[in-house]
Formats: sequence, structure tokens, C-alpha cells
Amino acid sequence: MRILVRASVVLAALSTVLVVSPLVSPAQAAPASLTSTYDCESSFGGGSTKVGVKIDLPSRVREGATLAARPVAFTIRVPEALVDVMRQYGVESLEGSSDDATYRIGKRTLDVDDLVLPRTDVPASGPMVLRGKGTAAAYTAAKAGTFAVRIPQAFTATVVGRTSSGSASIPLSCELGAKAPSKITTLTVTG
Repeated sequence: MRILVRASVVLAALSTVLVVSPLVSPAQAAPASLTSTYDCESSFGGGSTKVGVKIDLPSRVREGATLAARPVAFTIRVPEALVDVMRQYGVESLEGSSDDATYRIGKRTLDVDDLVLPRTDVPASGPMVLRGKGTAAAYTAAKAGTFAVRIPQAFTATVVGRTSSGSASIPLSCELGAKAPSKITTLTVTG
């Protein structure tokens, strides 16, 4: 039980793990960003977390064009105060994954495969940076129009906190907060 309490301390920080940014090469892309909020729950409780998303995506493509499957990268900066609490409870490392991470372009929902936060050691002092990766599915611009690119409305994840005495896996369920923005940018498809 003690390990589960320790691991639950990291839930707020890790709720941002699965907000993804599909990327294309910088020559074709323009940067966009969004700050939003997710409400996450687990068997140990929940809370709201601010999420920052950055994306490089072309603003305009021709009908029929395909944006190839591409790497997804995410970074979470965990504040020193939260990392201090993890240290206090003996959390030595964190890791996580999701089997249902997605992003949307217009009404189309696209998968993000193999989204993982590799095991990351909790530093001896200071804040903590978590980095993860996955692969965003390809998108074919099937029809002309202007389409919103959005972060997921909801996702689930498994977070693992490890201490010297063991580990605990904690299922997480997250939803976009009430009135929280989801639109990162728009993609215009020309005929």
C-alpha cells in the first residue's frame, strides 16, 4: 500500500504524458502551440493539470496529399516542489504508456502508436524533465476545406512509480477540462 501512495503523488504531473504533437519536417511546417487543462482520475483520486502542446504542421496542403506517419515527442517539466514530494516518498523513477492516444484533424481521429514515457530517474535535486515518444498515424487530405487540429478529448494511461521496495502501476483516465481549449491550429486543404 505504501508504494501505491508514493506513486499516486506523481499522477498530476504524468497526466500530461499523452497529449501529443504530430510533427512534420520544419521546411513544410509552421509552429503552433496550445495551453489547455486535463482532469485526470485514478483509484487514488485526481486533479487538473495544465498541459502545453507544441506542434509543427503545414498550414496548407493539396487535396490528396498524405502527411506521412511521423514521430511524436513530448516533454513534461515537473516542478521542483512536486519532485521534492516524490523524493520524500522514495520514488526513484517513473514511466508510463498509453494504448489509446490519438489526435484529430477535422472529424478524423488518428492513432498515436507506441506512445511511451521511458523509465526516467528522479534526480537527486531540482526539477525533473520527462521525455517520451510515439508515432502519429499518417493523414491523407481527402477533401478540400479548413480543418481544426485538436488534442484528444480523452485518453487512458498506465503510470508506474518505482521505489527501492518495488513498483506500482496506476491506471489513469483523463478528459479535457470543462471549457478547456482543444484546437492547436488549422490545416487548409486546397482543391
